[in-house]
Amino acid sequence: MEEGFFIIFYLCINMKLRRITESQADKIALNDMNVEAFPKEERIPTPVLIQMARDKVIDLFLATENNVIIGFFVTFPKNNCAYLFYFAIEKTQRGKGYGTKMLHLLRQTYKGYHIVLDMEVVDENADNYQQRVSRKSFYITNGMNETGYFISYMGMTFELLCSDTPFQKENFQTVLNHIVEHANQSGRTVFNPVIHPKNMKTVNIGNDAFEELYAENIVAEQVSQSAKTIAAHFTKKELQENVVFLILANGGNWFAERLLSKYDFPIHSEYALIKSYEDNAQSEINVISIPSDACFSGKSVIVIDDILDSGKTMQWVLQHLGKCGAKEACCAVLCKREGNPMQTINAPLIVSGNAWIAGCGMDTNHKGRNLQAIYKKL
Repeated sequence: MEEGFFIIFYLCINMKLRRITESQADKIALNDMNVEAFPKEERIPTPVLIQMARDKVIDLFLATENNVIIGFFVTFPKNNCAYLFYFAIEKTQRGKGYGTKMLHLLRQTYKGYHIVLDMEVVDENADNYQQRVSRKSFYITNGMNETGYFISYMGMTFELLCSDTPFQKENFQTVLNHIVEHANQSGRTVFNPVIHPKNMKTVNIGNDAFEELYAENIVAEQVSQSAKTIAAHFTKKELQENVVFLILANGGNWFAERLLSKYDFPIHSEYALIKSYEDNAQSEINVISIPSDACFSGKSVIVIDDILDSGKTMQWVLQHLGKCGAKEACCAVLCKREGNPMQTINAPLIVSGNAWIAGCGMDTNHKGRNLQAIYKKL
């Protein structure tokens, strides 16, 4: 073991770490490495990195040997935990053992710290699968350990490795909180990170991570059961002649399409576009489009939507249908927020708490409606 230490020491004797300077040469070298090593979606612009180093939010080190810049790394250190965010070797210096030297010097620099890094998930379907395998092998060979945790940010998911076990999740979370706080104060959106276990099925929508709440097969069964419940409430003749399905766009489209496809006979459907706005003091209903009163007069109307949250929009619609002369007005929704007392013709899936939901017609910033399972924001 001592022999191995002296071999590493000998290898590192000419390599040095130094903080980046304000020299133009340093800035150019850093930018060249940053642009070459990291894809745009993963890259923090070089001027932002330099400013964060000035603000002492990050440590930004250049590795040199005989005054030649070999690579660089970026860490976020706090509470004896150091998040190794970037680690790159200059492209002409790769394959020469410099990665091992740099990692050893990094661990010496942060001696006593719990070092955490993230890397691309080893995915057999990835175009650079072999590169990911080699990268993970490199880190494991050089003393990093699997944590069993992953991190999602900027619409991507990465595997977390750490320098010693067990993984100090709480300490690492403190580091992440520090980064997010700085980003909010400065107006620069670095990332919105979420730590999650390996076995959690997640999806990234925009810059946010979501975990699976109801799997695709559960949702499919829910649609089938809803169709059967409605069919049990009305005869086939009534469904064909006296029932109108009023679909609240855009959220209700996904559920309605699958629900109505369960019937192999013609049915009457209409669309309405209604938006509601709420604050702490009041709520406002904005009716953009809705069919004429004559469509509902004397008919049984089933209003289809994705989820009952506060239920204020649905209450307005049901009251409006009553004024139109509807014989009966009820609602069928895919999901219902726990504690909402409104009655539905079907038994919806229950969503507890105030988590943001996406998938199966529900969206976040206009994305995610097409997903076939239901996810909640982490």
